[in-house]
Amino acid sequence: MAAGYEAQIEVREDTQARQRGAALALFANLTGGWRLGADGAGAPGRPAEVIGRRVASSLLKDLESRASLDQFAADQIIPFAALASGESRFRIPQVTEHIQSNAWLINEFLGAPVEIDGQVMSVRGVGFRPGASR
Repeated sequence: MAAGYEAQIEVREDTQARQRGAALALFANLTGGWRLGADGAGAPGRPAEVIGRRVASSLLKDLESRASLDQFAADQIIPFAALASGESRFRIPQVTEHIQSNAWLINEFLGAPVEIDGQVMSVRGVGFRPGASR
């Protein structure tokens, strides 16, 4: 609430989780159908409060950046945008090494250029169609 956002909290007990300890996933549903998220997992000796602060801080930073993708989705969308037809444009919170690596790989493998201008990332897709010969 300190940042001015309304929260709806759902607690889940997962006895089948592979990793012990607390975990937290936060999502922000924005106008226009956008959704940003951040998460963190526990570990022995890592207090739940630390996880909570880290995850909340991450989501707030992404919200403040006015990005259309959170920092974790930004690099993962590149291959899909590269396979699509036409240009895909996204506002990203920041340029990360993962984004730079994926942009380079996609250009090398598919020849799909990825351009980043400040916080705007554009991907020129190759129009992949399964079964179509090239």
